[in-house]
Amino acid sequence: MLYNGAFTIRGIVFQDQNDLTITSLLSDDATRGYLAKRFKVNDTFTYSVFHDRENVAISDIRITTGMGKDGVTNTFAAALWAIDMTISFGLMNGERIDFWHYLSSNNYQAIMGPGPNYEPQALYYGLLFGSLMRHGTPLISLPSITPSASQNVLAYGLHNDVSLIVIILNKEQNDINGTVRVKTGNTGISLNCIFLDAPSMDATSGFSIGGYTYSGGNSAPQGSFDLVSIDADSDGYYSIPFKTARAAHC
Repeated sequence: MLYNGAFTIRGIVFQDQNDLTITSLLSDDATRGYLAKRFKVNDTFTYSVFHDRENVAISDIRITTGMGKDGVTNTFAAALWAIDMTISFGLMNGERIDFWHYLSSNNYQAIMGPGPNYEPQALYYGLLFGSLMRHGTPLISLPSITPSASQNVLAYGLHNDVSLIVIILNKEQNDINGTVRVKTGNTGISLNCIFLDAPSMDATSGFSIGGYTYSGGNSAPQGSFDLVSIDADSDGYYSIPFKTARAAHC
């Protein structure tokens, strides 16, 4: 379908809810793997990147069929999925990606909960984090990663003419606390980090972003803004504090 000048498709990542768990939602198959299958033309050709004239968009993408799966599509894992799906489609030079947002009293994959309060859900926080990434319309790059304690930490670089942003997603389900060490090549400035946090990967409430929480029936953020400033050490590394159920925008 052609919509607003772009060839637009819809997407459902997990057609069978029996295949949907927090583990499968956090896997690469739910983001990059899904996109590879969705844009497979035939057995010999799959779109890996769209060129300038190939304006392709995804509308109404959702995790699974129906109203979602309680305990999976409304958890912090869904917020990380939304962030990683947005970045993955951006790496393909996609035009835009829109997320399904049907409001219902029993919709477990909605951005907002049911009325009258419309409590912001996990996906809301993921997309709010995604809006930070759009500032300055940056290019996306893949930095070199050296795994140590976990194989499930993802990192991306966002850069334009004036700034470099590091995005870190912790998809590790085990309880870990530590640091992610980042080297940017420019140690003369501080990294200012905004964290998206939850009590656990399977949490369905208790989310915060930059120290703020959002509640239904009140558009004003609650809490105090928390921007963590980090300086490089003598070796040129920035040590970003990390824990389970966290994403960082630095």
